[in-house]
Amino acid sequence: MYLKNYILLVVLFMSSFFGYSGMPGAERIYRPLDLSLFVDSIGSIQISDVDHIAFSSLQDDDRLGVVNRDYSYWYRVLIDSSKFSNAIYIDQANIDSIWVFQKQTSGSWSTVIEGKNYPFNERSFSNSRFIIPFEPNSGSEIFIKIKSNYQTSFNIMVGDLRSVMEYDNNLAILFVLVLGVILAMIGYNTFIYLSVQEWVYLIYVIQSLLTAVLQVVLIGPVSYTHLRAH
Repeated sequence: MYLKNYILLVVLFMSSFFGYSGMPGAERIYRPLDLSLFVDSIGSIQISDVDHIAFSSLQDDDRLGVVNRDYSYWYRVLIDSSKFSNAIYIDQANIDSIWVFQKQTSGSWSTVIEGKNYPFNERSFSNSRFIIPFEPNSGSEIFIKIKSNYQTSFNIMVGDLRSVMEYDNNLAILFVLVLGVILAMIGYNTFIYLSVQEWVYLIYVIQSLLTAVLQVVLIGPVSYTHLRAH
């Protein structure tokens, strides 16, 4: 009984991180083949400076992230012209501020601002993870500036808007299912603990509760900031 509870908890925890690649929509969104990074440690870089700074190329398996709250992280995204793409997807809800820049045919820059600090009704789409549409015919180079007060990691992916939204909706459904099973485990083990008074079941309750909290913090669709903003 003890081993079965522990194995189920581990499976649920791991599936929330590794189960998303097989969901509908995932096969039509992709990480950009040419993705590079520049870390602005003094906060002086503007979008007009991007042609004069040296970006460092990132490997396919490099997890992106914010390490220092005082730095700004600039990402240059080159869109694959062989695939139709008109949306950027950032899979982490806990990023304070995101700026997306795209050069127009006139030479000016269009700017979209997203982030956890913005309520849902001020975003391109009313969801926690970030879907940013762009014009597919106005250039294949997009710059993303990210700044956050907390260390975090994320992925930047691109694809057609319909596939990105399908993927995000399925991600939310999977999250709810996983969270529901975890809450059921909490209820079940709480009942067993109150019935038999064995401390090991209380440990299961605490472990399950912490796992649920971690899921909400990392990938949950709602946060305190969003609730407060409304």
